[in-house]
Amino acid sequence: RPQIHYSRDTGWLSDPNGLYYLEGEWHMMFQGFSNREGKYVGTNWDHAVSKDLLHWKHLPTVLQGGNQVSYYSGCAVVDQGVVWAFYTTHYMAKHPSTPNRNKISIARSEDNGKTWTYGDHHPIVNPQFPHERDPSVFWHEESKRWIMATAGTGHIRFYSSENLSDWTFESEALPYPSWECPDLTSMKVEETGEEKILLITSTNGGVVNSTHGTCYHVGTFDGHEFHPEDTTATKHWMDWGSDFYAGISYSNAPDKQVLFQSWFGWPCQINKALSRTTKFSGTMNLIRELTLHVDDSGAYYLKSNPIDAYKKLRSDSSTIQNLSISGRKTIRQNIGSHEPLEIILEAGITEGAVFGIRLKNDFGEDYLFQYDDWHEQFMGDRTNSGTVPGHLGGTYNSMARMPYQARNNQLKLRIYWDVSTFEVFVDDGRKAFSQLFYPREPFSALEFYSSGGETTINSLVIYDLISIWENP
Repeated sequence: RPQIHYSRDTGWLSDPNGLYYLEGEWHMMFQGFSNREGKYVGTNWDHAVSKDLLHWKHLPTVLQGGNQVSYYSGCAVVDQGVVWAFYTTHYMAKHPSTPNRNKISIARSEDNGKTWTYGDHHPIVNPQFPHERDPSVFWHEESKRWIMATAGTGHIRFYSSENLSDWTFESEALPYPSWECPDLTSMKVEETGEEKILLITSTNGGVVNSTHGTCYHVGTFDGHEFHPEDTTATKHWMDWGSDFYAGISYSNAPDKQVLFQSWFGWPCQINKALSRTTKFSGTMNLIRELTLHVDDSGAYYLKSNPIDAYKKLRSDSSTIQNLSISGRKTIRQNIGSHEPLEIILEAGITEGAVFGIRLKNDFGEDYLFQYDDWHEQFMGDRTNSGTVPGHLGGTYNSMARMPYQARNNQLKLRIYWDVSTFEVFVDDGRKAFSQLFYPREPFSALEFYSSGGETTINSLVIYDLISIWENP
């Protein structure tokens, strides 16, 4: 089990839902599977709470699925101390009156998530869109109204409300058949101070390195319509790795921070034969703080970095400077099976060379993450990172590539390696890359390599990290 990433101690976990902050506590709800007497009987909203975003306490289930109804993705917002949760009620095939369709529903809590009131009121019911789902709600200051975005209709659809109960359709945008889990928030551009709307969407189509991925759209909202700054069909990926999906931001965060929680899914987590876990299945990505920027050409882009709270987990550290790498060089060995590391690296690479990081074990398995200066791309290679059943090869066994042009042949990386998870943040969060792997024996050594030219490690700091669990 990863030691600094959130997961359940037992059972299934997937999409984060209903994230919010109130009265000094961070609340994370998420998809969990009900399993009674060994049979799947619907999807829940399970619930955990934290004071520091590191250590979590489990609370009672908020929405309990059954054999006729499941509860799918949604959000939560805070209005005058009351928490409003918006979620997808999915009527399953066995439901007698409305099988295989969705309704968007509301629950309220007046005691900070301890107890909930569920009504029969469904604010959005569209017979022409039976699969509309995944509500995301935020306060739009300019129009003094609440705005909701939904998915599942071939577009992102927008609704407005003055009271969080009654909703009016406004518009639709971004036609695409497979959007899921939208997330709406308002952000200031760091360089100019101008206000923009950030719309994040997950998709199970057209993804470069996986079957599922998450992208973002920067634009404006006039109270009725969303106007993207980039009107091309280009997808701006939040994370280029194979395993990053269905994330949303925490509402009501202090100081207008935009903190984003995603899930290491789908390909590795959805299939038991592939995920190779026993008591639990499903791991959250590191929580990221998002910031919005604009470059010299006027193009907007998003940066994502691990929240500062993870620095509190640092314990012992080792530092290396001015180390030349030609061929292979072992950096750390005999690393324990449950000893997560944070690696901060700045390096100069010879033009046209390949510089890489290799995790390996005594079983002959390894995972490679490298920068190829000739082809101007990073690449994650897990083809030798563990056995995979033949029919599951496909995307899992392919190389995951992330285009990047090193400026002045310099690389700046921040890496978290935690048991079976690998997350990289490049150039202060300009790009991010997340992958899972399941070796038959834990990786126990860290190696650097350089081919086609020398790489100079200008500075390297490796931190040992303390587990967030009481019994790691």
